[in-house]
Amino acid sequence: MSDQPEATVLASAGKRSNTERVLEVLLMGFCAAIFVFMLAESMKWSAGVALLPRIASTFGLIVLVVYAAQRFRPHRGQGQIMDMGFDEGGLERSVVIERTLRFVLTTAAFFAAIWLIGFHVAVPIYMMLYLMIYGKLRWWAAGLWALGFLLFMVVAYDIVIRSTWPEPVIHLPLPGVRY
Repeated sequence: MSDQPEATVLASAGKRSNTERVLEVLLMGFCAAIFVFMLAESMKWSAGVALLPRIASTFGLIVLVVYAAQRFRPHRGQGQIMDMGFDEGGLERSVVIERTLRFVLTTAAFFAAIWLIGFHVAVPIYMMLYLMIYGKLRWWAAGLWALGFLLFMVVAYDIVIRSTWPEPVIHLPLPGVRY
């Protein structure tokens, strides 16, 4: 750990650089844009298919507003809704920036993959890679989690709800998937 007294580490935890503030605002703006886009796009779909994106984007916007209100009010408490590494006591600035960039870039890549190859392929691939790279799971354990989530998607959405999915740019012939 550090040779600094605990009180010094805790006092420095509340101080943030301008770069951290800008990154946090950019992250919040990116999340808000994704939620608004998802909500706007779901208005074009049938009610059954659009229900989950509408609930998720509405809930996401509410959580984001609550987070922003708590985060930027003058005398806020120590609680956090999103643990993104902001104001982490004792961590170097480069670590905080790396965590934030990791989140932003992997999320952007995930949404791009969904757009390109669709949910059924992108979600398991993203989940498996993230668990292997950042969760340090072995490939077979990450693969089992990804397969389990894919099975959940197929059973819950394709079989039970009979939902259709937005058409990806690249069509992959998947059995039982209706675009």
